Amino acid sequence: MKNNSIYIIIVNFNCWKYTIACISSLLESTNTNFNIFIVDNNSTDDSVDEIRNWSDKKLVSNEVVKPEALISYLNSKLPVITIVNGSENKGFGAGNNIILKSLLETQYNGFTWLLNPDTEVEPKILEDTLAIAENKERIIVGNVIHYFSSKDKIMYCGGFKVKKFIHGIVDIKKEENIKDLDVIAGASMFTHINTYKALGVLPENYFMYWEETDFCTKAKQASYTFEVNTKSKIFDHVGVTSSGSNFLREYLYLLNGLRFYKKYYWFYLPTILMSTIAKYVKALLIEDKIKQKAVFYAHVDFFKSLFGKNVDVLKRIHSQKTKIEK
Repeated sequence: MKNNSIYIIIVNFNCWKYTIACISSLLESTNTNFNIFIVDNNSTDDSVDEIRNWSDKKLVSNEVVKPEALISYLNSKLPVITIVNGSENKGFGAGNNIILKSLLETQYNGFTWLLNPDTEVEPKILEDTLAIAENKERIIVGNVIHYFSSKDKIMYCGGFKVKKFIHGIVDIKKEENIKDLDVIAGASMFTHINTYKALGVLPENYFMYWEETDFCTKAKQASYTFEVNTKSKIFDHVGVTSSGSNFLREYLYLLNGLRFYKKYYWFYLPTILMSTIAKYVKALLIEDKIKQKAVFYAHVDFFKSLFGKNVDVLKRIHSQKTKIEK
C-alpha cells in the first residue's frame, strides 16, 4: 500500500441518513486515495441495508463483512466502502478498534481518519489534512469544526483543553489558541497507522466520551504534537450520535471524566470531586430528575470502582433507560 493511502473509519449507530450524507461529501473529495470503513454497532434501523442500497444506486463499490472475517477480507482488493456489520454495541472506542486492530494485524500502511457520522466535509479536507501530516512523525491532526445549522459559526478548532482543577473541558474556539490543545476531538482525528502501533488503540472501557482524551493524553506524554487544518472545514450536525436519554450523556460524561482524572491527574481528585459534588447539588436544586439520577449514579459507580468493585456501566444505563421508558 502507498504511504499516503487513507483509511476513513466511521462508527454508525442508528443514524444511516447522516452517515450517507457524510459519505456523499467524502466522495466529492479532491483526494481520492481513500477507503471508507463503516462500522455498524448493531443498529436497529436497518442501517446496513440502507447504506448498502444507497451505495449500489450510486454505483459505489461496496462490501458487507462481519468483524470476524475482516483479517482475510483485508488481504483482498478493497472497495470504496466496506460496511462492517457488528453484532453488538460496545461503544465508540471498540467500534473504531475493530478496524484499527485489523489494519495493524494485516500490516497496512498509511493514514487513518476517525470521523463522526453526523459530519459533512468540504472537498479539500483530505488534501489539506494530509498535507499537514505527511512526512511528519508523532503527529495527530484535527480540523476546524463548524455547526452545520450555522456554517459560519465555529464549534471548535480541532479539539479542546482539559480543565485541571475542576471536572470538564474547554473547547478551543479561536485559531490563535490551537497551541493550547490538550486533545484532538474524536469527531475528526487524523494520524498515521503507526501511531496506534506505538501507543495502542483507543481505550474501550469508556463506551462513550473521554476516550480520545485518554488517548491524546497518552500521545502527549509520548511527545506527539497536535496540529489543526484551518484551510478547509467540517460541518457537524451536533449530537446525532449521542442522541437518546439525558441519563446516558450526563452519566457517562461525568463518570468517565472522573475515571480519566483518576488515571492521569489523581493528585487533583480532591478538587475535581468538589466540583462534581457541586454539580450534584445544582442538579438537585434546578435540574430534572433524570439528570439528578445521572449525576448521583456517576458518583456511586466511580466510588465503587475506586474501591476495587466491578462496575457494569451498560447494565446501569439499561436499567435507568427501562425506568425512564416506564
